[in-house]
Amino acid sequence: MCAGIWGLAFVQRAIRIKSGGGKENSSVKYWALASAFLAVATLCKLPFVLYYAIPAGWLLSQMRKQRLPELILPIVLVSFGLMLPIAWYGVVIPEWEGNNIVGGVLSVDYGWRRLFDYFQHNLVATLPEMLLNFAAVPAFLFGLYSAWQKRRLLYTSHAYLSLFAIGLVVFFFYELHALGKAHDYYLYPYLPVLFLVVAYGLKEWWKRPRLRYLLPATLLFAPVFCRLRVSNAWNSSRPGFNPDLYAHRLVLQAAVPDDVLVITAVDQSPFIYLYYLRKKGWVLHNNDLTEERFKEMVTAGASYLYSDSRKLEEKTWLQPYLLEKITERGSFSVYRIN
Repeated sequence: MCAGIWGLAFVQRAIRIKSGGGKENSSVKYWALASAFLAVATLCKLPFVLYYAIPAGWLLSQMRKQRLPELILPIVLVSFGLMLPIAWYGVVIPEWEGNNIVGGVLSVDYGWRRLFDYFQHNLVATLPEMLLNFAAVPAFLFGLYSAWQKRRLLYTSHAYLSLFAIGLVVFFFYELHALGKAHDYYLYPYLPVLFLVVAYGLKEWWKRPRLRYLLPATLLFAPVFCRLRVSNAWNSSRPGFNPDLYAHRLVLQAAVPDDVLVITAVDQSPFIYLYYLRKKGWVLHNNDLTEERFKEMVTAGASYLYSDSRKLEEKTWLQPYLLEKITERGSFSVYRIN
């Protein structure tokens, strides 16, 4: 996120220099820095590709003014930075089997009721609680109100941001199924935008003497609400998955070498077991494992089984493959398999 924010800052600096008739060499430096930081942000998290809409929108607006010769170098620099994420995701996206992020909401059949539920949750829960902080909500709403009042002035000064705004809206609805109610990290690119609105709201709020005295309350209650939210964010006794994994994670991690491939069962989270075990391999989400599928995993390199399911371990056909119990912690058993 820091890389993305710095990238946008350098873009804005380059735009100001070009718009103000500054030296070409100075703007080139900032275009190069912006390109590098935006590329890093996008390589870290794909949704940050949305930030490219800002330089793209400005460059398109300038091309309409017939200034193309002056824009060749910025276009080349921004395009070169964008090529790196395109090359990387062009390689890895085809390997995202069963991942409907690329296909978007059109690739799933959730029904409008479920999607509306996700929309409502992100609007009334994720936005004020996770992204803004409840104390910042009044300033955010006042920022929206003030922006609506001055919409013509803002559009005249920052029309090139329209493409970015459209991209944010389209991305949100396109990935609404992936956001669900738990994947708020997809909304990281929205944070700088949200707090620009908050800052704008505070600025406009300060201009109104009758409301000015309420501003300290926003600053005072922000850490209070943050503390209340964080204190309930993690409960090690009820983490949302088998608590024995978290309690004994260090012993379970050390039970087998880090470079081996393992099978984990039964992970209903459905992908957190491998994360806490610091291992690579296969994840079983239920006990419906067949001998044929098990043999496929062993042939592909699986040499150990992490299991918290006695029902799975007691399968008759599986018994001959469990060569040795390495360790047992809580409800977890670790087997060497063949």
